[in-house]
Amino acid sequence: MKFISVYKFLPGAVPAAAKQFLASGAPASEGSTILGRWHFADLSGGVVLVESDNATSAYDTAAQWADTITMTTTPVLEDEDIGPILAKYFGG
Repeated sequence: MKFISVYKFLPGAVPAAAKQFLASGAPASEGSTILGRWHFADLSGGVVLVESDNATSAYDTAAQWADTITMTTTPVLEDEDIGPILAKYFGG
């Protein structure tokens, strides 16, 4: 399953988050794979797309960064996954 996480820096936390990122590279938590990571140009946060069979890995990632960011993680689906469901309920 794919999850998209949107993170935002806590006030004044950019320097600490940058040091943590540079030191670790912010690898994926065990059991997940980072498919992409994008950083907002205004330095307010960013977005991470992760694939995992276990939502616990998303919790692990949020816990690792809890002192510097807030994170919202949502499961996401691809077009080919939702197409049959849309057709079932809305025709097509």
